[in-house]
Amino acid sequence: MANVSYLEIVNALEVLMKRALDLKIKKEDPYGSIKTVKLTGIRIAYMCSNSYNQPYLNAIPGRQEVYKYAPEILITLFYKRKDKSVNYSISMKNSFLYSYNGILTTGWSRLASAIDELLDTFFETPLEDMKYHLEYQLKKSPHMDDSKFELPELERIPKQFDIEYQALQRGYYFTEPVVQMNASATTKRKVWIVVDSWGTRIIQHQDIMSYGIDVHAISSKKRIYNETVIERAFTFDELIQRFPETKKSLQQFLYTLERKQLRSEIYPLIFDPSAVATLFHEAIAGHMLSGRYIADEESTIFKGKIGKSVSRNNFMQILKKLEIWDTPLDKHMLAHYEYDMEGVPAKDVLLIDHGILKNFLHDRYSSARMKKEANGHALSEDFQAKLDEFLTFDSPRLPEPRVSNLKVLSESDVSFKDLENIFFKKYGYYLLVHSHAGEVDVETGTFKLFVNSLTKVYHDGHKEYFHGGVFSSNLTDFVSAIKEVCDEYDYSTGYCGSTSGFVPTHEYTPAMSVYGVNWAPYALPDKQKKYCSTREKYIPENWVKGEKYEY
Repeated sequence: MANVSYLEIVNALEVLMKRALDLKIKKEDPYGSIKTVKLTGIRIAYMCSNSYNQPYLNAIPGRQEVYKYAPEILITLFYKRKDKSVNYSISMKNSFLYSYNGILTTGWSRLASAIDELLDTFFETPLEDMKYHLEYQLKKSPHMDDSKFELPELERIPKQFDIEYQALQRGYYFTEPVVQMNASATTKRKVWIVVDSWGTRIIQHQDIMSYGIDVHAISSKKRIYNETVIERAFTFDELIQRFPETKKSLQQFLYTLERKQLRSEIYPLIFDPSAVATLFHEAIAGHMLSGRYIADEESTIFKGKIGKSVSRNNFMQILKKLEIWDTPLDKHMLAHYEYDMEGVPAKDVLLIDHGILKNFLHDRYSSARMKKEANGHALSEDFQAKLDEFLTFDSPRLPEPRVSNLKVLSESDVSFKDLENIFFKKYGYYLLVHSHAGEVDVETGTFKLFVNSLTKVYHDGHKEYFHGGVFSSNLTDFVSAIKEVCDEYDYSTGYCGSTSGFVPTHEYTPAMSVYGVNWAPYALPDKQKKYCSTREKYIPENWVKGEKYEY
């Protein structure tokens, strides 16, 4: 497999950076004097992505599509004089940024005016606002040699995977209640390069292979429900090994079709590892422990508590049994990286240690504001929130502290069977909760966990199935409602959204029992009285019918 060289790109960024640093600009200060000024620093981050995507409709493959997304550049300019300093960021996105000359042409035309805007900001910004322009500077900047800027080509979707994946889908589509299936297989690469005037010169890449199946099926009461199963891995061989789990998830969905609506109330719950991952990612680690939110006082729940216990009797007491880590350096997890998008070396960070708040996630800005060492967690989906009418420039989307590989660890020796028995003894049943979606309001701490369907498990093994809804509460009340931690763990993958867009995440978490958060059900779907799946479903004549799923 041939290599792809990014050396031309980094050379162009370095030339652009040098030209900007050498530029002398005459500027009138607020007192009417003409000053000749030069930049005191510059950082340029470059990002590009490409992917291969194979779509499927009702198990029939479409044409494999190749995407090469327009590259983006984020430029941050610095100017400092005596006790006053400012920085100013701009972003660019267009296809010309794929080439050496395109970077210089596009970059230079925008850079000249940006330097002028930087100096206007310097003269207009009051001294009390200097705190919003602080940036942590590394004692030694990371610098990679030329050989590091060659990467192997992104793996295409293998033919053998395509064959086996079609077979997986066909077996499910044969099942009578299935109305429609949308599926895809994707291999995607994201690359970022950072250079700056202090010597930083790094490249990073993330390759993620994935497949997803979105199913709509109709119940005997003519209500249509949907379920989405997504798997992600480093290789397609690993994805094929996930097929049995996908079959199990799809089969479980069929069991739930005759679901009912569960009234709003507080119930005994067992959160499987996916729901625990969503809770701890959204409600604590991913957003509430962001140094930027703390520094800007958008989040105050954990402000000023480094080194202190955030857990006591009847208040988030379960945290005393846990270690909560973010581990971007774990190469066995999908969201691995060694340098963030500000060129800072990543560090594995212990956030909460048995109830003691140890660290926040930091970017350069929050590190400087809070006078802490940068730990390399500045990430972003892209560098532009939106494009202007020329599809070239607009307000930049800055990297911010984000979770990558979250681990919630415990020394508990309580088994899943133990969790069940505790609830069976007290209530005679529990609700099993599976979820990959949630959100938190960082200002108020209100947390919502979104659930597609619920399983009610009785002591004798009988199960009932209910339509989805939302568990919601203040995050401290939600965490306080956790009763026990299980010794059985599992991995979850996904994407986390924030003001800097969606970034990949990977979680390693145990199951937990919960009691004390309110359930609010979704409305049941309207009945589709005229729909008949056996009449309106097309199956090609040359398909070999395999084993159907149970319904």
